[in-house]
Amino acid sequence: MIKTYRGVALLALALVLVVPGSALATPSTTRHHHVVKGLDWLHTRQRSSGGFSYISTASSPYDTPWAMLAIAAGNNGPSHWKKAGKSPINYLQSIDLTSAAGQSDNVPKYYALCILAYKAARRTDLLRSAGSGQIDLVNKLESYATTVTTSGEPDQVYFAPVPGNTLKSTETTGWAILALVAARQSGAMIDDAVTWLEQTAVNVSSNPHDPNNGGFGREPKAESTTSYTGLVLQALDAADVANTDGTVQGGVDFLRGLQRTNGGFVDTPGATPAYVSSPVTSWAIQGLGASGVDSSTWVTTDGHGKRHSPYGYLIDRQVRNGSFYEFAGDKGDAIGATTQSTMALTGKWLPITLADKYDRTAHYNPWFRKGTVKPVNGTKSKVRTVTIQASYRDNPYGTGIKLAAVHVRVDGVSKTKAASVTASHLSLRLTKLKDGKHTVVFSIGDHAGNSAHTTRTFTVAVPTPTPRPSPSSTPPGGGNTRPGGGSTGGGTVITPTSRPTTAPSASATPAQTTPPTANIPGATLSPVPTPTPSFPLTPAASPSASVAGVVVGSSSGSGGGGGASAAGVAAVIAALVALACLGAFLVRRHLLDTMSGASRGYILHEGSSAWQRFWKPAGTPPAPPRE
Repeated sequence: MIKTYRGVALLALALVLVVPGSALATPSTTRHHHVVKGLDWLHTRQRSSGGFSYISTASSPYDTPWAMLAIAAGNNGPSHWKKAGKSPINYLQSIDLTSAAGQSDNVPKYYALCILAYKAARRTDLLRSAGSGQIDLVNKLESYATTVTTSGEPDQVYFAPVPGNTLKSTETTGWAILALVAARQSGAMIDDAVTWLEQTAVNVSSNPHDPNNGGFGREPKAESTTSYTGLVLQALDAADVANTDGTVQGGVDFLRGLQRTNGGFVDTPGATPAYVSSPVTSWAIQGLGASGVDSSTWVTTDGHGKRHSPYGYLIDRQVRNGSFYEFAGDKGDAIGATTQSTMALTGKWLPITLADKYDRTAHYNPWFRKGTVKPVNGTKSKVRTVTIQASYRDNPYGTGIKLAAVHVRVDGVSKTKAASVTASHLSLRLTKLKDGKHTVVFSIGDHAGNSAHTTRTFTVAVPTPTPRPSPSSTPPGGGNTRPGGGSTGGGTVITPTSRPTTAPSASATPAQTTPPTANIPGATLSPVPTPTPSFPLTPAASPSASVAGVVVGSSSGSGGGGGASAAGVAAVIAALVALACLGAFLVRRHLLDTMSGASRGYILHEGSSAWQRFWKPAGTPPAPPRE
């Protein structure tokens, strides 16, 4: 008998809206970070056809619906997750769903799973024309229903791969109820299916391991398991069965007995902690959440005194790249473990309904910070040394930038080893660049495998230096030069010419002359040798001579006056030096001539000899000897 207490259901819904993360689970913020990491890895499993798969490059028709459920549970719109322009919906619509169902281990279960995926993507409009065959998924699923009529009892309905055969019927009926509710179906078929499930629970006394255990197996009278019990509890909640119903409470009690000291759940009674797995623990968390139980309050203590919760167990199974191991230290079915663990950590259960504000996609690729990638496209450099740099980051709460995935290439050649690379910045100093266009490609990636790249181009054009004119070269513009002066060009530079190296000629030596004999009273001078000059007596240049030079003019007319002025000053100095040399030569020559006359006894006209005149300032010379 179905017991529906909508007032209780509304109260539970109100609590879900009040408590963050839904399903009354705490701490929701911490779990959200791990959900993002799970989606980060799942994003790398999307293929170019829009679907998902673990290893194969081709999308899987079985992994894709599960991925869509996890994406929607993480508040993302599956229709907006695109690869090469195609979404998971595009993929499902491109394949033959009837053929895919036929290759699964449970045909009606696959149809139900697809209905839930379309519902999570907010595309229930496609349920009547799904896949490349445009099939009606709801009619396909309902075709596997079997009605049980018992005299005096309400009709019951169950679903099974083979109508009329109860093999896998409990599992299939649970999936069918979830799918029909998601497809907005109502009426006797869902109510009769719930009645059949409750009646199945009454018959659990025939389970071999624990009579009256309250759990559910794959079919009636089969051994109860955590997975199927969690599934049925979600189906009962979808059909508005109250959490206080005896069937629901029996299922919750059964699950409590299968939790182990590490916080996780085993699938069958009597199994050791070694058989605890992420998918099984996820089914337990979702079944308990659907029954109004906060799994974070189910805390166990291990042999070391450490406390664990079901959520903590799942978090411990997550690896650096964001995926979840199926068992401790064993990847197993990584995509199945990741999709189910991600859903469980969101605190949501089936069927997943995506709110309007979440019908979008988040960004899971790392990205470059705006304005930090340099040089800017089109930059022109006049030097051969250029510094390139970029700053980047991963999406919030993602798996983080992986240093080994950061690369830089310049003109197709890797320069990563020469660059300074951190988790947020890259810089590289390029030297000896050739003239022309250069291309830089920055690539980054996170630990999940998501990547991004950007390209920058710049040009190096170093100006050719203007050659300096030689000191002896003719100035540009053909400026005239003149000794000691400016040119018609502009500013001038005077370059002295080389000094003549030719020895002075004999004619340049002053000739010795004999002064006229004079009678000098009272004095007789003895001849003295003529002194030899200590340096060549070269006639000095004429006062009118100028310094020869080379004048180099510039193109600037304003500099000509300065050059001419400098040349004039130099000419004046040269003339003064020549006059000084000439004066010294004449004085010395006069002195030598006078001394030569005195040595031969000539008397000056004033009555004294040259020697007497010479010594007069020093006193009276000695009296000449008498004859």
